[in-house]
Amino acid sequence: MSGRIWYDERSAMNDQGVFSHAWWKESKEEVWRALWGVVKALRNEQQHTAKKNLHHNRLYGNMAVVGIDAYNYTQLEEPYEDRLTYNVVESAVDTIHADICSQKAKAMFLTDEGDYKAQRRAERLNRYTFGQLMHLDFWKDTSPNVIWDALVFGTGMPWVHAEHGRPAIERVFPHEIIVDDIDARERRPQMMLWHGLVNKDKLQQKYRDRGDKRAVKKIEEAKIVVMDNSTNLAVAQVEVVRGWHLRSSPSANDGRFVEACNMGVLEDTDWEKDYFPMPSLRYKPRRLGYWGKGVPEILSGAQLAINDLLWQIHEHLRLGGMKVFVKPGSGMNMAHLDNEIMGVIETLEPPFLADFASVPPDLVSQYHDEVQNAYSLVGVSVMAASSELPAGLTRPSGKALRIYSDKKSQRFVKFAQAVEDWTVEVNEQLIEVERDLQKDAEPYNILVPNDDGTAELLKWADVDMDRDKYVIQAFPTSFLSSTPASRIKDVQELVALEPTLQPYVLKLLDFPDLKAVTSLISATIDVAMKMIEHNSELTDKSAEKYMPPEPEMNLDLTVKLAQAYYLRAKLRNAKEQDLKYLLKFLKQARHMAKDAAQKLMQEEMAMQAGAMAPPGAPVAPPPGAAPGGAPAPVDVSVTNNMPPMPMGPGMPPMG
Repeated sequence: MSGRIWYDERSAMNDQGVFSHAWWKESKEEVWRALWGVVKALRNEQQHTAKKNLHHNRLYGNMAVVGIDAYNYTQLEEPYEDRLTYNVVESAVDTIHADICSQKAKAMFLTDEGDYKAQRRAERLNRYTFGQLMHLDFWKDTSPNVIWDALVFGTGMPWVHAEHGRPAIERVFPHEIIVDDIDARERRPQMMLWHGLVNKDKLQQKYRDRGDKRAVKKIEEAKIVVMDNSTNLAVAQVEVVRGWHLRSSPSANDGRFVEACNMGVLEDTDWEKDYFPMPSLRYKPRRLGYWGKGVPEILSGAQLAINDLLWQIHEHLRLGGMKVFVKPGSGMNMAHLDNEIMGVIETLEPPFLADFASVPPDLVSQYHDEVQNAYSLVGVSVMAASSELPAGLTRPSGKALRIYSDKKSQRFVKFAQAVEDWTVEVNEQLIEVERDLQKDAEPYNILVPNDDGTAELLKWADVDMDRDKYVIQAFPTSFLSSTPASRIKDVQELVALEPTLQPYVLKLLDFPDLKAVTSLISATIDVAMKMIEHNSELTDKSAEKYMPPEPEMNLDLTVKLAQAYYLRAKLRNAKEQDLKYLLKFLKQARHMAKDAAQKLMQEEMAMQAGAMAPPGAPVAPPPGAAPGGAPAPVDVSVTNNMPPMPMGPGMPPMG
């Protein structure tokens, strides 16, 4: 956007008439002039960066656009038809992007040897941040766009900030970010700038919500950016600059954030964070410098070679073909040689025909080699780019598909790890924004999904933890494969390894078209887990909310689940007082399960005795029955281990 800034160098000087590069040291009255001056100076010095981004955008988009800023990204320098016939850059970028985005990374908050309560709070924090990112369309919008920017420009980044009293994540175009090349030599700059256009109405509303009338007035007076000297714009835009300077040391107070339009400062606050609110994702870091290297830069030379070979092939096809040889003085009328295929020509002497190969085979072979080498430079196979399977996988099994997918994904393992680390960084900054908001803004709840298909409102006060109490790691959102065939195979292998997972098979599949069925079948597990989770969080103050087990539940399964929860809590150093109501639930469920087993066994014994008695004879009471026919107590611990009783003819007499 250089050349369109409204001011001159004189307006960027301080009171002493000196141009100040250290804008963060200037007074509140003069800081905006120094900030605009630094933006203009760095824009002029770093035109090579803007040209490089434009070139890479043209390679990927296959269109010679004039620029990538808001003024020129839709205008073309040359005719639309003059484009690449085979764009290996676009194909490689789209292939890597599809593979990386298919595995959504999720940050997990883990306690460092924390107690049971801390681990329970960390689990809720996981759900809270997951729900927050879902509401912000992180995996739907922000993450795919940032990954795309990293692949095309080498670096992608979002802006994690607060907007209207809520956390927000907004994609930032890399060419709008400015860093000093010397300051960012080791990728750890102390200063970062953003320069771009902002909707005037939205900017005014932002400061109107804060009650800052002075900033609203400055925005109203700000000059509107126009294109082609036209003022008939549907939406008014104003130029805005934002500047961040990190503290020189933890004890220093020179951290600063300034937002300014072309009429003065809008916001000027201390910046106490040790990071910029734009976590960067790089496809391939350079040895020196802040900006990464993208796929178009890596494939630029290969794309030029492919273009040259394709041009030669097309020229041979255009100029090659059948030639007619005639003897001198044959009397052939050359006017008869036209563009018609196999025309009839009268001659005195019979001519003969000669047909040459239109394209040399070596040229075609070299073209295919160049395409293969281009994909190899970025770890993409030609079959993956064309969505084809190897010859041996024409009708593959689920296992073969998974092995092939794993090998294919290993080509991008470094970038996939970078995406995971970047996701963790985004989550860390999102939590910091949340903490800052909760200090001043009114508390609010986040609707988060549960594992049983329901949703729950969580408060920040119920999930907040001190930063030194947890660590963050990245995990995939799903351990199982994404395709139905592969997921079924995964579940079958898990059940073969651990037969106790058999009741969870349909729950693990969880296909959308089976949701109505699996929700009914898995309701037994969902209800038990919900009651166990609820009771495990109760205290004496909330004892009236205790949920006892019910006879309609699968009591045997409920006992096993409650035992597992209890043992896991003990493993996490939970105190007995914290497990009081979970243990109460477990004991009640075990007692009800024993009663149910005893009742069932007595009913079976009565049925067997009735089946053996002759017609009309009184039914004898079961063995050990009390006088009067009342059943005697049965030792369930013994009967549960008894072999099944024989049924039907030939069974031994009882008694």
